Amino acid sequence: MEHQEASSIDSEISDAMLHTIGALVVVLDKDGKIVLFNQACETTSGYTEQDALGNSPWDFLLPEDIKDAVKGVFSRLVSGDFPNSYENAWVSKQGELRHISWSNTAISNADGGVKYVIATGIDITTRKQAEEATKAADLAKSAFLSSMSHELRTPLNAILGFAQVLKFDVQTPLNTKQMDATDHIIKGGEHLLNLINDVLNLSKIEAGNIGLQIEAINTKNLLSECISSISPLYTELNIKIDAENFSGAMVLADRVRLKQVLLNILSNAIKYNRINGSVHISSGRTDQGQHRISITDTGQGIPAHKHKDIFEPFSRLGAENSDIDGTGIGLTITKQLLEAMNGSIDFKSQDGEGATFCIDLPLSKSQTKTQASPLPTHGKQDVHIKVSPRAKAVRGRILYIEDNPTNAMLMETILDDVEGVNLQIAATAELGLKAAQDNPPDLILMDIHLPGMDGYEALQKLKADSDTQNIPVIAISADARPDEIIRGKASGFLDYVTKPFDVPQLITLISETLSLK
Repeated sequence: MEHQEASSIDSEISDAMLHTIGALVVVLDKDGKIVLFNQACETTSGYTEQDALGNSPWDFLLPEDIKDAVKGVFSRLVSGDFPNSYENAWVSKQGELRHISWSNTAISNADGGVKYVIATGIDITTRKQAEEATKAADLAKSAFLSSMSHELRTPLNAILGFAQVLKFDVQTPLNTKQMDATDHIIKGGEHLLNLINDVLNLSKIEAGNIGLQIEAINTKNLLSECISSISPLYTELNIKIDAENFSGAMVLADRVRLKQVLLNILSNAIKYNRINGSVHISSGRTDQGQHRISITDTGQGIPAHKHKDIFEPFSRLGAENSDIDGTGIGLTITKQLLEAMNGSIDFKSQDGEGATFCIDLPLSKSQTKTQASPLPTHGKQDVHIKVSPRAKAVRGRILYIEDNPTNAMLMETILDDVEGVNLQIAATAELGLKAAQDNPPDLILMDIHLPGMDGYEALQKLKADSDTQNIPVIAISADARPDEIIRGKASGFLDYVTKPFDVPQLITLISETLSLK
């Protein structure tokens, strides 16, 4: 008798717990019929236990598009295959969609088969809505920044383009004062362009939208490329580059992004150095077995009270009041890129004693010896001299399809005095196609974002016409997103030039393309 009373009390306690806990508890028999539907389920669904008993969840609780999937999960549960967790939506009696995260267990019968499936759930609707809102906000932010980048690059193309035309005009050269003013225009435009690029990079990293191609990279070869590419900068300031203690290694990283990281740290070490100073580059292995690249400068150093802000965005630590160019985002991007590649960055510095930045990267399992490039130590021989855009004579007819009148005028100005070049402008893709069919040019320069038909559709029509299919087409666009550049080249453009473009480089590309005709 006492045993029966105790069992009754235990049952009452268990029943009370089931109906007072915050979690949803649903018990199904082996046929999928509900035999228990606790109070939390009633509150969430709007259905009473009496409404639910004897019915299957897919009869009244589930959205139509997931019924078959949930039935499949139940079949697995009955067969003894229990997913650790499972999420699905319920539709309440009032028609509201609720997202539930489930954990499952079972009660077996005497022969070991599943008698009941017990599903315990948590309503995660609020969390899901927050995640979706965050995702929507990130997408809106990315779309806004991409649009802003395009809108800013278009006028920047005119500013930097016409300034370069003035700077490199050998027929009517500028006087010293005019040349200095032009250099300031170019420097200001390039600073704004760098800021646009950095903000876009940071936004993509924060949203997790950077695609990394992780592979084994020879750091000695990559460092050699970086030192050569910044040789004009350290030569101008007479900074000595000492890389004698850099042995290099094979690391796992994205080549493009690692080069971006190294260029940022090296350029900072040069820009914030003393004139006639030096930059020392060495390598080693950390206690954790990672490859370490250490870059030390002989600059003014970083005061201790500013250390905490070194990787914060838009923090230039007082350099914003100097004539040293920078956006204040480079180190933020560098840190996040390294972390995305399973690496890290740290630094040590004292005021007045320079700074050392240490980059740690995972080693590749394969440390195969490869032929490493010699590291330049000063680089005066590596200085790249820009040539006049009118220095090389080329010959051919060029069709430029561009709807922006200022950009069209810029191209006319650039090519105006280039001997042997005849330029025709078309303001739309439709007019450009007609011009190409009426009198096929030797080269077509094509904007992508055109009114009406865009550059991609125009390219396909050119390739589909036997009279124009062999004409080389170069895209010239203010859309500088990496995926768009890849798409452009994959679509059949000979090359993809981003605005604002470098005038001498564009002339070289045009000259080389026409010389192949």
